[in-house]
Amino acid sequence: MGEYGSYFAMVTGHGSPTVRGACTCAKGTLVRPLISELFDQLVARHRESRRIDLDDIAEVIGTRAVSYDEVDHLVERLESEGFSVGEGIDESDVETMRRVLEEARQLRVALGRTPTVDEIAAAVGKPVYAVRRALERARGKVTGKRD
Repeated sequence: MGEYGSYFAMVTGHGSPTVRGACTCAKGTLVRPLISELFDQLVARHRESRRIDLDDIAEVIGTRAVSYDEVDHLVERLESEGFSVGEGIDESDVETMRRVLEEARQLRVALGRTPTVDEIAAAVGKPVYAVRRALERARGKVTGKRD
């Protein structure tokens, strides 16, 4: 039946009610192993900062099919573990943004072209996802798309 078929069966009550490796959340609904995997990835990425941007969740999900309820469960589980999810930026975010933009400008001059996110991340000693978030936030500040 496959992972989605079994998951559908558990949610709807039709067909086989088991999903190998699945667990049950606090609300008593079945959680696919994929959601636990996404949770583990986000915790590993943000263990130190304890803050997770919604864009980080979207990046970890990628193109995989995830329902709104599963995302809600993921956010609730992260928050129950003490992570701040989707909060505004703080001083450390501003400092990271400043460092990333400064390094990007220096690399542009040194390389004679726009540096890649990987190159900027290596130069500032931050993970690629953190540099990507800093660049997105900076772009939002310039264009007025974000608060």
